[in-house]
This record gives sequence, C-alpha cells and structure tokens, in this order.
Amino acid sequence: MAKNTAPNTASNPVAADADEWEKEQIGFPPYLKAATGLSITALLLNLDATDPDFPRYTFANAQHEPITCYKGDEEHREDVPVYQGEQFSLAEYAGISREKMIVYMGMEVRLTVGKERRLPPKDGQPRTFFEWELMVKKSDRPMIEARKKELALLKAKQAQEQLSA
Repeated sequence: MAKNTAPNTASNPVAADADEWEKEQIGFPPYLKAATGLSITALLLNLDATDPDFPRYTFANAQHEPITCYKGDEEHREDVPVYQGEQFSLAEYAGISREKMIVYMGMEVRLTVGKERRLPPKDGQPRTFFEWELMVKKSDRPMIEARKKELALLKAKQAQEQLSA
C-alpha cells in the first residue's frame, strides 16, 4: 500500500486509524425552548453563567429519542435534533433556578413544563412564567437529601459570616 502523502483534512483522514476517532461536541450546544407539555429526560451537566444576564444549563440527552432543539435567533431559527448523549442548553427559568437545581448536578432528571402564565411586562418586555415538574430516580434520593443538608449548612454558615462582618 502506498503511503498517503496528501494533507490530513476532514475529507482525507488518516486511513490507518480513522475508525478510532469520533467527533466530540465542543461548540455552543443548541438550545431547548420551553413549551407547555414538553418533557425530557437528561443528565444535568452544569450551569453556564458566562453571560450573567442569561445563565443557562447544559444537559446531555438521556433518552433514546432525539430532542428537537434550535440554533440561531428567533427569526432565523434552525431545528437541530439532539441525540442520546449529545448536549443541549436550557435557559435558567424562575421555576428551575440555580438555587434549586444545584442539588441535581451530575444526575439524570426528568423535566416537564406545566402551565404557562403571562406576567406583567418588565422594562417594556413581555414575560412568561412556566410551572416545572422535576422527577428524579428513587435510587438518587439519599444523595439528594445529603446534598440538601450540605447546602443548608453552607447557607447557614454564609449567613452567620455576614452577620458577624
């Protein structure tokens, strides 16, 4: 077999080990848009607060079916199927605030969007509040309770330090 002297590119991978490599998702993950009735099962990976005005969670799809997510702004939105194991993002909503969700980091959760309520506009912008339902695996309950206790102790310690300052 003659040695491949062409430059290595995506269209010309090194044939000898091409089967040993797979793509890894490193770009900004597509986003999930909340809508009444939406239900997903996913692994909660982290909270991305790079933009403090728009924090969002990163999840990995844990269900066999793809989740329809999006790329682009509302006007030029493009559907992106997110398959099992692939990442997507979800904005932080009041019903799933970081104070609540921090306990579930690294766990598989099932999130369902319930009722949608319109709130009075703020700074001229319309606002929506979604009611969320969160389900966890029964086997994760002991870890969740331990994390809640740790978090409560940490908050109590922080409050005591603020009062002492």
